[in-house]
Amino acid sequence: MRLGGLRLILGVMVIFSVLAALLPAAPALAQRSLTVSPTQQKVGNRVDISGVEYTASAGETDRYIDVYISDQSVDVSGNISKNIDNDITRYKRVIWGTPVGLDGKISAYFNVPETIDEGVTGTSSPFTVAPGTYYVYTTREYTNPAISVKLIAAKAALTVIAGSVTLSPATGKVGSSVTASGSQFAASQTITIKYDGTTLAKTGSTSTSSTGTFSSTIQVPPSASGAHTITVTVGGVDTTAQFTVQPNLTLEPATGLAGSQAVIRATGFAAQSNVIVQFNNNVLKQGQTDALGNLLDTFSVPQLAAGAYDVRAQDASGNTLTVKFTIPAPAPPPPKPAAAVSLSPTSGIAGTSVTVTGSNFPGAQDIAIKFDNAAVSIKSGRTNTDAAGAFSSVIDVPTAATGAHTVTITAGGTSATAQFTLTAPPPPPKPVTVANLVPAAGNVGTEVVVSGVGFQGGKTITIKYDDQTMTTVTANTTGQFRASFKAPASKAGARKVTASDGASTAEMTFTMESMPPLAPEPMLPEMGVKVKSPIAFDWKDVKDESLPVTYTLQIAGEDDFNAASILLEKKGLTRSEYSLTEAEEKKLEARDEPYFWRVRVIDAASNEGSWTGAGEFIVPGGFQMSLPKWAQYTFLGLGGLFLFAVGFWVGRRTSYY
Repeated sequence: MRLGGLRLILGVMVIFSVLAALLPAAPALAQRSLTVSPTQQKVGNRVDISGVEYTASAGETDRYIDVYISDQSVDVSGNISKNIDNDITRYKRVIWGTPVGLDGKISAYFNVPETIDEGVTGTSSPFTVAPGTYYVYTTREYTNPAISVKLIAAKAALTVIAGSVTLSPATGKVGSSVTASGSQFAASQTITIKYDGTTLAKTGSTSTSSTGTFSSTIQVPPSASGAHTITVTVGGVDTTAQFTVQPNLTLEPATGLAGSQAVIRATGFAAQSNVIVQFNNNVLKQGQTDALGNLLDTFSVPQLAAGAYDVRAQDASGNTLTVKFTIPAPAPPPPKPAAAVSLSPTSGIAGTSVTVTGSNFPGAQDIAIKFDNAAVSIKSGRTNTDAAGAFSSVIDVPTAATGAHTVTITAGGTSATAQFTLTAPPPPPKPVTVANLVPAAGNVGTEVVVSGVGFQGGKTITIKYDDQTMTTVTANTTGQFRASFKAPASKAGARKVTASDGASTAEMTFTMESMPPLAPEPMLPEMGVKVKSPIAFDWKDVKDESLPVTYTLQIAGEDDFNAASILLEKKGLTRSEYSLTEAEEKKLEARDEPYFWRVRVIDAASNEGSWTGAGEFIVPGGFQMSLPKWAQYTFLGLGGLFLFAVGFWVGRRTSYY
């Protein structure tokens, strides 16, 4: 029995397992969704709804849903069962029985209600819809239109806004500025302003503030008289306000002489309306406004006396405006210009020729000219005015005291004056300071003669060669002088020579010769000899134009005399010979290789001559006497005595044999 029962239980379990595998799985229910557009709207304005994933209508089975709006919110996520009346107790049903499409989508619209007054709470505590957040609910699908279902399927939020707009001013002319101010709009939304459907440029706010306010300014565009709609769109919501255009009339210019041209400009009149323009109650023009109530025309100012006159424009709709046009009194004739005189030049010394030019005098009249109170004759030019009362004449300024003087011109009883300033004659020209030197070129020691004129008489003249004072001399009473000096030792080339009395200085140039001296002829040591201490060098004297000359001696270990090989250099030698000192001889080590020497001359003009060819000499090896001569002679004497003593001793020894 136990085994049979177990088999029965296992058999039942297998059968249920097979059935579970063969049965199809139930389809998963998709989440219904709901969207409202716009998400912010005003009371009474349209809101579109759309939804997806609803149970679709199929075949002969139509399905429907209802739409509710409430201030209460419940969670409808997942498949939580929430119910109108049970969970939502204050609401307004805004759509009844809107059909579900064959694709499971819904699409409908409703207008935001003014009140929410349905449901248990709604009937007892209804309220007027105010700005705030509300919730739109759709029900589950039902098939019988007569029996609604209140089970909630989906939810979407809707913000109700008030959005009022005021205009300041609300009445004005074309081209005037109007400020549109808004409040109770959604926060941080872009603003668009249209005038009769045309978008306008604006200044000020371009979007609402964080509190839903804005203030933007527009210019009233050309438009006919009467009411016009200004539409403010904020976040997709339109709010309108009315602006009334007033007619306007202008004249350009508003003042002019009779017969002149003026422009009449009318704006804000009735569209395509006949306009009559009157000037001083007389019809001046007739025209027709365009579709925007504009009229532009020109007119000639009537021949009327000076004064202010009414210009009136009236259209067929009764719009009438009057402006003033002023005809000024004729300008009085310009006064006759006064007689005028000009002088050229206006200052100078006595005897200066002055051109006197006059205008606006009586025509064809003789001219009389006075310098102060003395008559002055006309030297050249006109002696009378021409038909226009003009003239141009030349006079010579008479001798008078320096200062301002009055020149008076009279013609035909009309006089005019001008001022002439008499100046003192200039002082005689200062004599030109000139100096000369002879010769202009030479060598050191050349005698240079300097002479000059134009200096101050009796003053000491200082002669300088470069900055070195060479001599002084006193100028004679006429400012002349003559002096001489010998050209000092200086570099070859242009040298500045000046002569100055302290007030005047003359500059001259002396060119110092630049011929280099000849190379000296070497004498000692001779080529290739072995020298003995003291080592002496000798060469022939060199003659030159710029004396005295100096010599430079170089001794080197190599015949190219490069900087590294030069062992000794003596500059500024004044004699044509030189003996090395003991310290200098020590620099020359004994060796079989020769040493080399050369000499060149530099004259007093710093001209450097060529080096001599390289002479050779040898400092021999072995013992080198480096003692003073007295010590050398002493050692020689002692050596002689020693040899004498040795010889004497040897002689004594040999005498015994």
